[in-house]
Amino acid sequence: MRALPSILLVFFGILVSCQTQTRAPEALPSILIVGDSIILGKLGEYLETELGRRGHEVHRHAMVSSGLSGLHDYNWPEATYDYIDRYHPDLLIAMFGANDSLAVKNYADDAKFTFFSDSGFRERYARKVRLFLSLNAPRVKTVYWVGQPNLDHHELTPKFPVLNEIYAQEVARVPNGVFIPVWDFTSNAGKYKPVMADATGVVGPLKWDFVHFTPHGGKVLGDHIIEAIYNHRRSHDR
Repeated sequence: MRALPSILLVFFGILVSCQTQTRAPEALPSILIVGDSIILGKLGEYLETELGRRGHEVHRHAMVSSGLSGLHDYNWPEATYDYIDRYHPDLLIAMFGANDSLAVKNYADDAKFTFFSDSGFRERYARKVRLFLSLNAPRVKTVYWVGQPNLDHHELTPKFPVLNEIYAQEVARVPNGVFIPVWDFTSNAGKYKPVMADATGVVGPLKWDFVHFTPHGGKVLGDHIIEAIYNHRRSHDR
């Protein structure tokens, strides 16, 4: 009879050990990805596929020739609000800007547009970004805003750094916002990198035209974005 308590303790220990080993792992955060044709194309495809392969539930929505400037028919602030209602994601990845550097549609009636070269462009476009974030950032755990990469284009190359400054500024206002810059990653001494190596050392072209990524380029930039997200989450969860 004296051995009975010891036997019970051993049995209880085995039972606890089995329950611990069979406990289901914590679910990875679900993700919504939104953006223009860059997200519709190879970069967005890779992000969706790779994040899904890693175990995330991923939803991706993109629209060609769209943005936040108000020049386009697609209303991204409201559409993203609806997608969040539908999927209830933990994380939101957003990338806009390729179609936004021409002008901003004004709310006031005095002038229909404010062009990029006008002094009021920065603040008016910042309002558009602010609207998107104010509607949608409070409804997810974290917003990851991907900046614009470097590119070889006479008109867009000098404009994208201005857009990136606006994104960084506005995302910094949001408690759960994280800006992921990619300009320097796609640059060499300030100049556009036409070819880059992926994580395995394979070298290939980043883009098939001046703005859209090849499958190789989508993988290279996609891995960089995912690494930035994972690094942030590791430091955030400590």
